[in-house]
Amino acid sequence: MLDILTVLPCMVMLSGYWSQLYADRLQTWHSIRFQAMTHGGPRTEWLWCNFPEPIALHDYRYLGIGFRERERIKRKKQRWTTRLHRLPLLERQALLAAIDEAWRIHTPKTTMLPTAAPPGSAMPRPPSPETAMAGPSAENGEGGR
Repeated sequence: MLDILTVLPCMVMLSGYWSQLYADRLQTWHSIRFQAMTHGGPRTEWLWCNFPEPIALHDYRYLGIGFRERERIKRKKQRWTTRLHRLPLLERQALLAAIDEAWRIHTPKTTMLPTAAPPGSAMPRPPSPETAMAGPSAENGEGGR
């Protein structure tokens, strides 16, 4: 199965549990891990993708790690939308134009990752469960609480 998945010319996502085989064969793929509840209790599940993490989503309702973070983002979105609607039309348009310009300047171009690393490249490998860090850190500095 991995032989076929690693050469497909389309976007591929594989879900499963960490194994040395996956770590070796999918070392050039983007990977994430998350806690899921199973009949045996919580387990760490992994997703491997042959494409980069998205910079835009088709549905932002599910943005966030858990319920509380999704609610925090939802409330922030509502507050910002309300504030924008209170502004005079031209001032609102000026701010939206500035956001659009900043988005275009700082948004990286995304393309599908190569299915095999070029010879001699040092692509990062997914960490093993024993060496994986505890979780993501807040990077935006907006505590939101």
